[in-house]
Amino acid sequence: MNLHFEIKKGSREGTLVFLHGNSSSCKVFNDTFASSIDHTLIRLDFPGHGGSPRDPQTYDIHSLRSIVIDFIKEKAHEPFLLIGNSLGGHLAIEILPELPDCKGLVIFGTPPLKKPINAEEAFLPCEALNTYFKADYSEEELDTTMAVATYGPNGRELLRDDFIQTDPTFRSAFYHGAMVEGHLLDETAIVASDPRPVYVIQGVQDPTVNVNYIRGLKGITKIFEINKCGHYASLEEPYQFNSILKKISSEVFKP
Repeated sequence: MNLHFEIKKGSREGTLVFLHGNSSSCKVFNDTFASSIDHTLIRLDFPGHGGSPRDPQTYDIHSLRSIVIDFIKEKAHEPFLLIGNSLGGHLAIEILPELPDCKGLVIFGTPPLKKPINAEEAFLPCEALNTYFKADYSEEELDTTMAVATYGPNGRELLRDDFIQTDPTFRSAFYHGAMVEGHLLDETAIVASDPRPVYVIQGVQDPTVNVNYIRGLKGITKIFEINKCGHYASLEEPYQFNSILKKISSEVFKP
């Protein structure tokens, strides 16, 4: 599949690979790509999102894992760090065992899940965000969803446009396979058993993630909290987000 992607070359050793969330796009990392981070940066749009083709046969978690693994192996030509938001964070965890050149993970908006799926433990109840799992929605529902997902107005217009541009069948198809049928892997087992570092960036006002649950998991290296920030730290508080990435990169890519 010819995915839409962007590569920004840097002079420092190590690559950062960015994975966006459900009904989002690689644009959530616009501010990071415009920043002074001097590693090579790679971002892509998942099938049915942003500028990538729509193909309902690729909307299940098995296909997404395979597609993203193949993409990274083709595009990342040096040790890399995976940065994933929401769905992108879950994917980053699930593909980690297949990527020996990956030096670690940075996840945000992503509580690692157990088997059977423990959504009620890992997530906070937030009815307004159920729109992310529905093919059909009203304008009023979408406006409410955007207002709840973010702490303030930063990024809401971009997120709204991305949501509308996403193939609506992705939401219902992915949710049914991943959550209802339980096709996700045991992400907590991967995080606990893999020796590579797993960093969490947590928006203090994220309405979905139970950070106390994450604090109790084995294998979490460090949690960075950003106040006055919801589910999309890279958009809502880009300066703090990028500063954290610089700190993590300096630790992961030590000379």
